[in-house]
Amino acid sequence: AVVSTQSTGETEMLQNPVVSPPAKVEDEVEINDLPQQARYRITSKDAIAAVQEYSECALTVRGTYYPPNRNPPEGERKLYICIEGPRDRAITLAKMELKRMIKEELNKAQMFSFRSGP
Repeated sequence: AVVSTQSTGETEMLQNPVVSPPAKVEDEVEINDLPQQARYRITSKDAIAAVQEYSECALTVRGTYYPPNRNPPEGERKLYICIEGPRDRAITLAKMELKRMIKEELNKAQMFSFRSGP
């Protein structure tokens, strides 16, 4: 921007760098087809907060749950977690932690069904 000062009559250049918002990187993890216990675990307030703090990403649960063999109507999406972060590394950390939680819940479910089996 060019600004003219009246007191000296000189024209001086002021550098006003344009501040653009930080670039955001987005990814998502579909959770609709996971077992109910795993969906509840990773969408709990505590789990979301822990992943957000660990990865410095924002996590948002979006979409709607649809039972197996049922597709969403046009314009709708199955249940998923949207991950937004400042860089690819942060997104990768968030996805790794979500996958770890999912695996943990799936292992618990498998152990439970094994113990309560015939």
